Amino acid sequence: MHELLVVSSKECHGLREQILRPGQPASAWTYELDEAPRAMHFAIKENGQVLGVASLLPEAREDGRECWRLRGMAVVPDARGRGLGRTLLGAVQAVTKQRGGGLWCTARTNVEGFYTHYEFKREGDVFEIEGAG
Repeated sequence: MHELLVVSSKECHGLREQILRPGQPASAWTYELDEAPRAMHFAIKENGQVLGVASLLPEAREDGRECWRLRGMAVVPDARGRGLGRTLLGAVQAVTKQRGGGLWCTARTNVEGFYTHYEFKREGDVFEIEGAG
């Protein structure tokens, strides 16, 4: 059985690098607001192994509205399809609802369907992030 935990940003680094930015320097998978006082980081662990991570950072949109940004969400390939992403996103959404403000993220086009299933809506044009696989 897996468990959802609030963790330090450092506990998210391994999966961020491995899944989101393999082989890239730490600056590609660490974020300026990781250590912000209101930031929260979540991990799903099973038998002590981290299977999924997500971070909720206090990052306003360009229009200045107070918002929260979902960053660095990743689930190990062998654990996908077990609802771990849904669990992580649910935790992020619950905290956002409690704290107020909106929730936004950027996501790879291959996972857009996951986010639209949970009522996210695409805004703006598709763009490339150099080095993101």
